[in-house]
Parts: sequence; structure tokens; C-alpha cells
Amino acid sequence: MATLTYAVTGVASGIGAELAQVLKAQGHRVLGFDIRETTANIDRFIPLDLNDPASIAHAVRIVGEPLDGLCNICNRPKRKRDFEAFYDALSGADICPAS
Repeated sequence: MATLTYAVTGVASGIGAELAQVLKAQGHRVLGFDIRETTANIDRFIPLDLNDPASIAHAVRIVGEPLDGLCNICNRPKRKRDFEAFYDALSGADICPAS
């Protein structure tokens, strides 16, 4: 199986943490995004507050590597459009391969 790179939001606890553990157990690379820092079951942590547009822009700017998948697992931000803003920013940053 090929090693893929996944971005997982909400990686510090709950479903996001469990998904990161499963992905790592399958041999994949995991970039973890959350408002709370963690090192468990991830290859790299990137701080992200989906309620803060500047945080979204910063997170996307520092990814710096191709992503094979985005798993938005984090707790719903105050504004739903912030999920969309993160996805759109990642999609437009030349780090997500074309479908």
C-alpha cells in the first residue's frame, strides 16, 4: 500500500485523535491541525483555530507539502463558512492534487 499524507483537523482529541491513530497504524503520514497542541499519532502539528481567518491563512501557508486527503473532524466552528474557508484555502494552495 502506498503511503499517503492526510491533513486531520481536530486531531487533539475524540474522533480526530482516533482517526490519526488509525491512519498512522496503516502507515500513512498525518499532519495534525487543532487549537490544542498534541504530538500523539501525528508526524507534524500545525496550530489552527477555524474561528480565526488569520489562523487559517497561516496554517495553509506553512503546510508546504502535497496532501492526499483532508479530514475535517474538528468541532464545528462558530461559523460554518470557516470549514469551507480552510478547504478552499488548501485546495487553492497547490498542495492538493487534482481529482
